[in-house]
Amino acid sequence: MITATALSTTDWATIGTAAFAALAAIASWASVLQTRRERLAAQRPDLLIEVSVHLPEEKVFVQMHNNGGTARSVRFCVIEGTLMAYGTPQPTGILERGESRTIETALPATKDREAKAWISGIDTAARTIYVASSKGKTKRYRLKKLPKEFTDAKITEDLYGIPPNTLSPVSHKTLS
Repeated sequence: MITATALSTTDWATIGTAAFAALAAIASWASVLQTRRERLAAQRPDLLIEVSVHLPEEKVFVQMHNNGGTARSVRFCVIEGTLMAYGTPQPTGILERGESRTIETALPATKDREAKAWISGIDTAARTIYVASSKGKTKRYRLKKLPKEFTDAKITEDLYGIPPNTLSPVSHKTLS
């Protein structure tokens, strides 16, 4: 026959102390995970690109900005009809948090069409390529999972469905 024995106050205190210690450990672990998420988010580039057409001067300008962590190997592409301006913003392909660049392209300015554009950059951990289009669409490409034949032309095709061999390059220059 099994007999039940009542727990003493000391036993209950021990159980309560162990339960509170376990809860504190769980809360501590949750804090560590939250800190890690915040650290990784701070490293993630938040790239923006905007195309502006100045009809009186018949020029197309591109403004790029990074609101997030440092972006390395930054590239951009602007497509107007069958022409594209493509490259790395000067003086370097790095955009720090809060940094901007303005590019003047040799693309013809027209009021009938709207230019398509994208900007890409790699995070400082060199894990991911972050891409943002002028329409607000974003994509991520994990560097480990990319095939060796992956090029920036694939980004253009993924975002806009435009085969890259149908576009002709034009010149551009960084203004600021």
